[in-house]
Amino acid sequence: MIPDDLDITIKFFHASLPDFLMSRTWSGDEYFVDPIQHHVFILDGCIQIMTNEFKFGAFRVMVLDNRINRLFHIFADAGIIT
Repeated sequence: MIPDDLDITIKFFHASLPDFLMSRTWSGDEYFVDPIQHHVFILDGCIQIMTNEFKFGAFRVMVLDNRINRLFHIFADAGIIT
């Protein structure tokens, strides 16, 4: 259910919808949502905002970027993301 107020969380009306969306068998390629890939996507967006908007010292940004790159490589090596 999508609320009128944009500050309110979107909630699933029926409990089976998340099951459907997160199962490639049920939803197929058209509607499938891979939670891990989307979490990584959100994480990357947060890192981009933090890197571009917040005033970190150069060293802290470099350390943060290195940690994120290691996470992406770990996920890619495990076949979680492509």
